[in-house]
Amino acid sequence: MSKLSKMTSGEKSGDKDAATSYVGKDDAAQAILVDGENILVQGRIHGAIYWKAVAVLIFAFLLAFQIPVLGAFFGFVALVMVITSTLTKHFLLLALTNKRVLSRYGVLQVDVVAIQFKQIESVEMERMLLGQIFNYATVVILGTGRRTIRIPYIANAAEFRRKYDEVTLKSDED
Repeated sequence: MSKLSKMTSGEKSGDKDAATSYVGKDDAAQAILVDGENILVQGRIHGAIYWKAVAVLIFAFLLAFQIPVLGAFFGFVALVMVITSTLTKHFLLLALTNKRVLSRYGVLQVDVVAIQFKQIESVEMERMLLGQIFNYATVVILGTGRRTIRIPYIANAAEFRRKYDEVTLKSDED
């Protein structure tokens, strides 16, 4: 039984937003689905989301030998960055269904966006040098109008884009 069918009628009618009421990625994605819709591919968040925190932690460790108070401060900053990265990793969601693209992002303000294929101009991948080395990318979805969605640190970005192309090109042929 899907999460959608387990929801109360209040959640279905809009009293409570189903995508933000579920904390986990799988639950949130399943809660947004409609009848006849299934997830084809879901974006995986790469561990590189922690690279900035690790860099600051290394800097704090090296600085602690010269200026202990400043090293402790940067250690605290690194801890806050790890917590922020963990929360971001937990809340990021990118899923491709047979009917649309679903995304959820943000920590303090969680935005849930579902874009139908006909409203998407393109799905792009942005890959910096570290992304090339460690095989992750930022997926950018350009919608019609002014809507742009950027989901960073996607480990299977190429698979996501390939599957999107397969689905949309197949529907164009039909």
